[in-house]
Amino acid sequence: MISKRGFPYISLTAPTTGKAMLVIVFCIAGATLGARLLHVGMAPVIESNSTWMRAVTAVCLLLCGAALAFLRGAGPQPLKSAVARTAGIVVGAVALLTLLTYLVEIFSGHESPLAQWPIFLFMVTPFRMSIITAILFLLFAGVLLLLGRPGRRAATAAHTALLPIALITYFVLIGYLFKVQTLYEWLYPAIALSSGIAFLALTLAAFTLRPDSWITETFSGDKPALSWPEGSCPPLFFSRL
Repeated sequence: MISKRGFPYISLTAPTTGKAMLVIVFCIAGATLGARLLHVGMAPVIESNSTWMRAVTAVCLLLCGAALAFLRGAGPQPLKSAVARTAGIVVGAVALLTLLTYLVEIFSGHESPLAQWPIFLFMVTPFRMSIITAILFLLFAGVLLLLGRPGRRAATAAHTALLPIALITYFVLIGYLFKVQTLYEWLYPAIALSSGIAFLALTLAAFTLRPDSWITETFSGDKPALSWPEGSCPPLFFSRL
């Protein structure tokens, strides 16, 4: 009798998955920030088309990763919520100011007057994150604010907000894979390949943080979203990745 051997899969709700994704985020952002501080270029195998991750992007990734790691810890809930809200507000403010700077340049042709202040150095063109990166950080800031709140509704709302982040990241990676520049560059500069990989890991880390949401139960297969007749194919037919 031949015994069937099950195939390994990645559980979207396993704590080890979230921890592994956070390690990827910290490694990518930390290596990039260290290289930026030391004025060392990243290896071509990590980046392509001379598109480098900005230092402000690395800092924001570290803030988001640290907030998720703190939420995963065993501290008191009020403190964890305060840390998540603080990180979300800081990252969201940086992303929003960056997007406003792009709008000012589009309509006036000049950089924002705030870029002349040293504290707003991240808004100057050589140091500014891409517009796609700013959109992703603005969305993820809302995710952090929601993850800092207890309750099933907040977890479901946070996971719902992760869906557009995952979709944009997917198109960015597909654009690099098939060399479709319009998928990863909206105005200059383009989002770096390493940023896309880091956002994918960040999204999975946030997804595994709260397994009590309706979306997590649907994708993990713990609870079906809808009842379907026998023999039919539901729209969410995958329960394991």
